[in-house]
Amino acid sequence: MDKKLVYSLNEGSSEMTEILGEKGANLAEMTKIGIPVPFGFTISTEACSRFYENGGKMDPAVRAEICAKVSELEDVTGKNLGDPENPLLLAVRGSAPVPMNGALKTILNLGLNRDTVNALEKMTGDKRFALNNMLDFLASYSSLVMGVDEDKFIDLYTQKSGQFCTDKDDLLSIGELEDLEEEYRNLIHEETGADVPEDPIEQLENGILALLRQWMSPDVVSYRKIRQIPDEPGEAITVQAMVYGNAGSSSGTGVVLSRDPTSGEKRLYGEFMINAKGSDMQRGIRTPMELSIMGAAFPDVYDRLKHICEILETQYRDLQYAEFTVQKGKLYILQTRRGRRTAQAAVRTAVDMVSENLIDRKTAVLRIDPVSIENLLAPRFDPEQEKDAKVIAEGIEASPGCACGRLVFSAEQALQLHQIGEPVILVQKDTDAEDLAGIYASAGIVTQRGATTSHASGAARAMGKACVTSVGDDLEIADDLNSMQAGDKTYYRGEYISINGFRGRVYEGQIHMIPPDLSGDFGKIMGWADEFRTMKVRTNANTPEEAKQGMDFGAEGIGLCRSEHMFYQGNRLQLFQRMILTEDPEKRREVMEEIKQIQRADYYEIFTVMEGFPVSIRLLDLPLQDFLPDSRRELAAFAEEADLSVGSVQRVADSLRENNPMLGRRGCRLCIMHPEIAEMQTEAIISAAIEAEEKMKRQVDLEIVVPLVISVHELNTVKEVISRTAQKVMKESGHKIEYRIGSMLEVPRACMRADALAESVDTFSFGTNDLTQMMYGLSRSDTAGLISEYIDQGIFPNDPFKTIDREGVGKMMQRAITLGRRVKPNLRLGVCGAQTGDQDSVQFFQEIGINYVSCSPFRVPVARLAAAQAAIRLGSGKDE
Repeated sequence: MDKKLVYSLNEGSSEMTEILGEKGANLAEMTKIGIPVPFGFTISTEACSRFYENGGKMDPAVRAEICAKVSELEDVTGKNLGDPENPLLLAVRGSAPVPMNGALKTILNLGLNRDTVNALEKMTGDKRFALNNMLDFLASYSSLVMGVDEDKFIDLYTQKSGQFCTDKDDLLSIGELEDLEEEYRNLIHEETGADVPEDPIEQLENGILALLRQWMSPDVVSYRKIRQIPDEPGEAITVQAMVYGNAGSSSGTGVVLSRDPTSGEKRLYGEFMINAKGSDMQRGIRTPMELSIMGAAFPDVYDRLKHICEILETQYRDLQYAEFTVQKGKLYILQTRRGRRTAQAAVRTAVDMVSENLIDRKTAVLRIDPVSIENLLAPRFDPEQEKDAKVIAEGIEASPGCACGRLVFSAEQALQLHQIGEPVILVQKDTDAEDLAGIYASAGIVTQRGATTSHASGAARAMGKACVTSVGDDLEIADDLNSMQAGDKTYYRGEYISINGFRGRVYEGQIHMIPPDLSGDFGKIMGWADEFRTMKVRTNANTPEEAKQGMDFGAEGIGLCRSEHMFYQGNRLQLFQRMILTEDPEKRREVMEEIKQIQRADYYEIFTVMEGFPVSIRLLDLPLQDFLPDSRRELAAFAEEADLSVGSVQRVADSLRENNPMLGRRGCRLCIMHPEIAEMQTEAIISAAIEAEEKMKRQVDLEIVVPLVISVHELNTVKEVISRTAQKVMKESGHKIEYRIGSMLEVPRACMRADALAESVDTFSFGTNDLTQMMYGLSRSDTAGLISEYIDQGIFPNDPFKTIDREGVGKMMQRAITLGRRVKPNLRLGVCGAQTGDQDSVQFFQEIGINYVSCSPFRVPVARLAAAQAAIRLGSGKDE
């Protein structure tokens, strides 16, 4: 039997997104469960594949099935395509397997021509209605099929009406609409040398071909790359009978979410416009009304919509977004999909749906995007500072969160500053799919137009960005995109502003941030996550304050305490500089003793904060030159303040400088070349552990980790210093403690010699940042632009410093684990690197048997949730 290529809406289901696209599959599902959907059919993704296999030509089998489905649609509707008395008019839309909101275009009113527009007028008795829909058809058809810039149609309408508006009191006269139709047609001919075809069959075939071609158009390809959407299986196309929200005062269009996507409250949330088209709402041309107002104006329709949302939630067991049209009092659902939501709403919705018996706890945990919950952990504005801050604009609170950044007015400006590490706030009239890269690079977004369902707000919510829309005339952006006017003051590009997406406000300058208060539903989700996960989550902490913060966020120990970071506080840097720049051995010993006491106090506090949880302390791992004064003048000033000879200080400093310090005297090499540093650190660590055990009356769980190891001889040299010094301290104190020695695996050679290293240590900790740098030969700090270009060209599937490279770095890790556990089956394995907060990376770590991951304190909940999801997906999680 030949493979089916085109499906009627009553032939599919929501399980067929790979075949029908998300839109087509959900239309089929709604048709199956009795939701009122305009009838039609879906051309499958297989037809898209055949189109490209055939060199951009329609497969005859696809054409034959489309013809059959058009006939079926004519029978169902009682209308005929091209009939001058009772014409069938069509909406033709792209349907990707995953949401691509705004990226795939639509043709409306396909089938209109000079004859059928007259029939539409006779059927409705409204010539203005018929002409307005003809204008929509000419614009949507010619922009997609013939390549005419859609903005030029908007400009023509604006010139004719004085303002781009379709409010009832400002409608163009019939004569003006007729003139505008001719202007549209003239524009099309001038731009293309051709006219829109009169034959509806030709219109349909051209429209389908154009929609298929758009899948590989530059804008759509760029959209997919940004969102990491694969090329395969391609695009499906839905064809449906038209329904009209602009058919008079008993008609309208709107969008609805089954729950509030900002808070998660169980109430209908959305907007509605009377006597309007969906494009009116999407462009933010008119200000829509809230659904609650629609309930007063159309109570029966509102009740029906509410009932349908309940059905959709029961069917899909998730918060649903739907677009709908009311045509002369009759409700139609045009599409549905999983509703976007903020992190706060995602958590509340998941918890509530468990209590409503719609989903179980595992499903609730899987529903939360781990990265998105960083929004819950991000600082908010200090209310005292915000209270006194100058408000320069107010709009709609489109996406929650607070952000401060430098003012920019285009995606290009945002990307430029983002690449040099500057936070930015993107301010534009509105946004579309072409601005996604700029939105991604921004800390927050402000738009003059739009509403809670506009492109800017939807994209911002999806990316976890603060967003304020519809600030209107409060802000006026200059034509040169270098400044904006707010009231009587001009704000220039690069100045700081702050935005509060919770309140819809834009402020002058910077406002101080404060940590959030986490409890309630968030605590429940994290508790469920901890029940299911098997991998431990530790925190990176270099100070007692960071250790406490990590514990507050649910860390189960410290996976990385970086000794070098302890020297960047207060007068410690100068002390360390004195230690490494002093030639006199006696003076150096005095300074080292002072440093040891400082570190001992820090380690003691860390041990007491951790209350017996594991603490992994990495010995010094930075080139000594990183601690040197930056210039000769600063070096001389240091020498004078430290009462040292400028000449001797300069001599020592020159001996420490290296052309490539990250591949020079760092890590364990420092311990070998300067064993006194390793001795000092070990004394501080062991004596602090002894004091903490005596204070807490419980055992300290201590790991001392040797960094940047490349050979077992190197490791054993440092291990001997640690062991000898530890024994000396314990003997002097009369208190024996247990501790483990571990090795960082950050160099490919260490992974290849993991069996030999495992003979000498109890733990391996993979430093995936360095390991990725050395495997790729790429500097993590200097190659952001190159990596971005490689991703754009398809050379890299993603940034290897954010998502673990399974095929290269991952295989090296697997080899090291196999070799190490062959020698020591119970070898403890950890990972500390930027990838520990990435969902895909954490799942890989779960697969290869990692015992724990370690990340910054604020990412601990992210890693906990990602670890739980990995365990659930791999079937290794604990049962409910």
